[in-house]
Amino acid sequence: MNTGMALGGVERSAPAGNNIIGLWRERPDAEPVTAYDRRHAYLYGDLLAAEAMGIAPRQMARIFFQADRDGNASRASAALRWHLARAHWLKENVFAVLDW
Repeated sequence: MNTGMALGGVERSAPAGNNIIGLWRERPDAEPVTAYDRRHAYLYGDLLAAEAMGIAPRQMARIFFQADRDGNASRASAALRWHLARAHWLKENVFAVLDW
């Protein structure tokens, strides 16, 4: 699934929907770092960068989670909120320890 967004010149894809449904039941601040986190570290970084650049949440949902496709705007917004919260948790609790 291609997002059509190139952040930093790199084309990104949104996570496959079926793989993240169960994940959303977890709290974004749940430990430990998961295999999903490792596979999607680029996404977390891109979300944090987009937020720092002032990209509006609605546009971020469209870019990263294809909110304008098949009427999935509310699901894409939920995905954005969860992933952005997880990205912030990782930044504050994991990346800070790694001195990134």
